[in-house]
Amino acid sequence: MAVQLRSALLADHQLASEIDILMVHCLGACLRPCAAALSAAGKWRLRFEGLSPPVLPDFIAATKAYNATDDGLLADDGLPPSLRERLGAQAPPPAAPRRAS
Repeated sequence: MAVQLRSALLADHQLASEIDILMVHCLGACLRPCAAALSAAGKWRLRFEGLSPPVLPDFIAATKAYNATDDGLLADDGLPPSLRERLGAQAPPPAAPRRAS
């Protein structure tokens, strides 16, 4: 499934020029594979779980919506219905390092 997801993302030429795809062994969603995360500097990280071929077009739409946000947050109404229950984790962007006094 991961290869299908990668191929679907790269097939969208506009999107492929805007994103980097990194395939990793584990995203901590063992109970609901296949998982994919959207992550960018200064944005919330979103992890989707239980992805399957029928939801690939919706994941591509969500990826485009994520790219268009300033903070990476997608409201429920901004997510396709097929992905709302597949959003398994959200993590805020890392805080800026504190300076030592």
